[in-house]
Amino acid sequence: MTNMERACIGCKVRGRYLQPGGYTYTACNSQGKRISLGAPLEAVLSIEEDTPADAFTGVFPWKSIYEELEPVFLEICGGGEVVFFGPVDELQRRFSSEGCMLEIVARSMAALLLDNEAIPQTYAYPSLPLLFERHGKPYGFTEWEGEPSGFSVPFTITKGMSEWEVLSLFCSRYLKVSLRARGKRLEALEERKEEFPLLQFGREIPILECSAEDKMCERYSEILVKPENTETFALSVFDGEAKSLGIRRRRLLSGSTEQAREALVKAARRAFCAEVLSPGLPEAGVGAAVCLTLPNWGKEISGLYVSGLRYSLSSSGERCRYTLRKKEVDV
Repeated sequence: MTNMERACIGCKVRGRYLQPGGYTYTACNSQGKRISLGAPLEAVLSIEEDTPADAFTGVFPWKSIYEELEPVFLEICGGGEVVFFGPVDELQRRFSSEGCMLEIVARSMAALLLDNEAIPQTYAYPSLPLLFERHGKPYGFTEWEGEPSGFSVPFTITKGMSEWEVLSLFCSRYLKVSLRARGKRLEALEERKEEFPLLQFGREIPILECSAEDKMCERYSEILVKPENTETFALSVFDGEAKSLGIRRRRLLSGSTEQAREALVKAARRAFCAEVLSPGLPEAGVGAAVCLTLPNWGKEISGLYVSGLRYSLSSSGERCRYTLRKKEVDV
């Protein structure tokens, strides 16, 4: 088992645990031909909760068989499941006295929705099945999951919106849920309460580097709201904690007070950020609960979760950098 294969054991990516077993890398061309890439010499896998597309960069020993294939997609499998599949953005062939290498830069399937601009139009009776058929299926997505009912309120796509923006906006505005891309499936579901291991950084898990930052500039004290079909910003939503801290920062929003409160919560979450660098394999993935004991200080910060991680494998060893944010915030 390679280092990268072992890195999959116990790691949870986008709500899925990677099971023990072989970890395989496969390149696919536009005709569906597949070639195994073998184990990488270097690899980086980045996952962020606020970024629709996961990102992968890997360096593989050169094989003459690559000349027969121009990779268009990269597939990574572990434990009998596809854990990464997406378009190849960059291919670089390196030739030196140390040998020949192939570097692959790829993103998950959501990249295709981010990179394509939607055609402006208005749907009189929008629904998730209809929008998936028009804006998801043409880019290789094969499944969707969510509320199938239609709505009598028109949905307008304006010039400059990406296909991801179209689907994401419909899900947030009409279904009141966030859109997620998992492999070739699009999910518009209520946030699932999944059981994660509690990561205790600074106690059970060693820390190589650590930083904790309060970004007051991210918080808003007030959001003025202009309800739909009105002309004035008649409603106001406050972040009481931000005001008590002396923060005076106002924003305007066209929508509902529920959307304004959600914006305040997101801003408050962004206001605190900790980064932890640990040796070895990923202990868990995005969503895992965290308790952080700050080195040389002893202060314990609980109620955190992993909002992103970056696993890297190189000649210097394995490292995992976690981005931590607060699970619950007061607004």
